[in-house]
Amino acid sequence: MPVLLVVSGALTEPIRWAVADLTGLIGALAAAVAFAWTGRAPSKSGTGRWWRPLMALALFGWGVGQAVWTWHRSVDQRAATFPDVENALYLGLPVFTFFALLHIAKNEHARTGAIDAITRPRVLVIDGLIVATSLLGLVWQVTFGAAVERGSASLGEVLLAVSYAVADLVLIVLAVLISVLMHRNWRLPLVWLLAGLIAIGASDALYAFSISNSSSAPPNIADVGYMMAPYFMLVAALAPENGLSRVATNLPPLVLPYVPLAAVCAFTAVRATIDSPRPSEVYFLVGVVGLVVVRQLTTARRLQEVHQRLRHLATHDPLTGVANRALLLDVLAQALPQAYAQHTDLGLLYIDLDQFKEVNDRWGHQAGDTVLRATATKLRTELDGRATLARLGGDEFVVLLNPAPADPGSLCSRLRERLAEPVLLEGEEYRITASFGYVPLEPNDTAHHALSRADAAMYSAKRAEQL
Repeated sequence: MPVLLVVSGALTEPIRWAVADLTGLIGALAAAVAFAWTGRAPSKSGTGRWWRPLMALALFGWGVGQAVWTWHRSVDQRAATFPDVENALYLGLPVFTFFALLHIAKNEHARTGAIDAITRPRVLVIDGLIVATSLLGLVWQVTFGAAVERGSASLGEVLLAVSYAVADLVLIVLAVLISVLMHRNWRLPLVWLLAGLIAIGASDALYAFSISNSSSAPPNIADVGYMMAPYFMLVAALAPENGLSRVATNLPPLVLPYVPLAAVCAFTAVRATIDSPRPSEVYFLVGVVGLVVVRQLTTARRLQEVHQRLRHLATHDPLTGVANRALLLDVLAQALPQAYAQHTDLGLLYIDLDQFKEVNDRWGHQAGDTVLRATATKLRTELDGRATLARLGGDEFVVLLNPAPADPGSLCSRLRERLAEPVLLEGEEYRITASFGYVPLEPNDTAHHALSRADAAMYSAKRAEQL
């Protein structure tokens, strides 16, 4: 009902202003209280809880700014000045909302375990800045730049008014990217928050246009976004974490930064063929290109990190961090011909833990994992940097010794003593024992053949110990 009264024009200006401003004020304070209340306890699923107190601060600051604006516009009816106290308070909404969305992005990135470069919060923020800067450049060339040149409004007034719309646009793009890239469905709190940002962004854009053309007053509909946005955000605070299904796509993150860049380049090129481009147009173009370069560098660095991580996962045992069978065979295949060419002796030591099954049966598999990690740590500390330690799976470890030790028996004795140092399993001391099989590698050995010989030597030693 208040929206219809404001839009219809049936109310005189002081009353219409009061109705519009008070409606937004009440909604903002109600939404701030709702976000503060729902942010008291951790969320069981979804986006976490710390974004909610941030939204409470955002809406409370905006509500205080709205109260000051309501007093000036509807009570003492003084002319609006820019900048003013309410302008600074209004900027609290985009600032705190930005950090709230950033928290959602970080929480989702950590919760889903995503390793791709595109969904990193840093890249999402850069994408939002690229889109916002590009659209601002286009709008500035068409509208605001011309208004400043005509003298319709001062540069400071235009920049302040436009800053709201730009901040809104960055937040809208960021919220859309989080929803599209990090969620399999549209989470209802984020959907309603996005609706509120779009509503307030539309009103900010209309007011910015009116300020840049000082001869025209803002239309009645310009207040509708300010009236409805707080109530959309109130619903966002109270909405459940479940979502609306959507069609997943990887297209937007791939093309998003380049669509606005292409638009800015095309518009600037057309302007250059007709007339000399304004300096501001060149600045916007350089700014967008710079953001795209930063995005590409950030993405390339993250892709390199992901590649290194995947390579490590493919060649190392995830439990102990030592080399796995694939890496050991690869190192063996390279070391054998090199050792033959350099006349270097190699040795292979096969280690099998004794009674490991009893550890799992008595204390559980978590205790077994503790024993395996302790075994790897003890072996690493005793071996020098030229040895390659690998876990083949289960309770079996292999060490490639390059060069071969002069006294393999002495090395095995040192390793046995180190392994025998007690490990605490649920408060009880446990001493690791193991069987060792050592073979010197021969010129005609292959990686698989050498491993088979070391395995046979270990089982031979185990049988001898049991006699």
